[in-house]
Amino acid sequence: MTFESIHEIKNGEQYPVQVTSHYLEHEGTEYELAFAKDITEQKTKQKRERFLHRLLRHDISNKCQIIQGYIQLINKPKIPKEDRELLEKIEKASKEQRRIIEKVRTLKEISEEEPKPIDVNKIIKESVQENRNQAQKQDIEIKNRSYEEPTKALAGKLLKEILDNIITNAIRHAECKKIEVKTKNQEQKTKIIIQDDGEGIPDEQKPKVFKKGYKKGKNKGTGLGLHLAKKIAEAYNGEIKLKNSKLGGARFEIILQKP
Repeated sequence: MTFESIHEIKNGEQYPVQVTSHYLEHEGTEYELAFAKDITEQKTKQKRERFLHRLLRHDISNKCQIIQGYIQLINKPKIPKEDRELLEKIEKASKEQRRIIEKVRTLKEISEEEPKPIDVNKIIKESVQENRNQAQKQDIEIKNRSYEEPTKALAGKLLKEILDNIITNAIRHAECKKIEVKTKNQEQKTKIIIQDDGEGIPDEQKPKVFKKGYKKGKNKGTGLGLHLAKKIAEAYNGEIKLKNSKLGGARFEIILQKP
């Protein structure tokens, strides 16, 4: 067994330790053998990394907001077409940077979140509702076919990040007219299925989809979305599978453990 604790020496000074203990039996008598390791340097490093991470996110985010503000000031009706196209590229790049910041934040949160019993249907409902307007602008219908009653699985708040990534990916890249989301109960697992009627993903591309940096199509994004979804599912001791949908497009199956 390994756990962290605080060790106090005679002068009252305290420092963090990692304790590893083992139970031993010798000649009918049980003994507990414990080792304590000073982890002050490790904790200091972690604290510094958290500070630098927050500082970096904050500064880059602020710079992106400043860029967006200047774009709005410059973007007037009489701007020449060539200049307007340049402004649109700058704005797109700025928004992309902000999305990357959020992806990095989520990657950090993965290691800090513990799976717990949650109602996946509630998360599905929230995700579908939030993505519906974006889908309607592309003339895409999103249908929530999950169960009305609660469906439990071991996961956390980042499950919504998985759903949002897959649904957004379908809206932007699938060239579809319909997206369906549903749940399926299995004996020891809960399955969330997201499928569309779009172009689908060729078999030779399927192994690459979840790799970091994978990008495809004219509307390609950060190349982090599906990679991030896979990492979150694995943190919940689950997995994501990519198959062909009976609707004609792609079918993503998020498979989670039941409580």
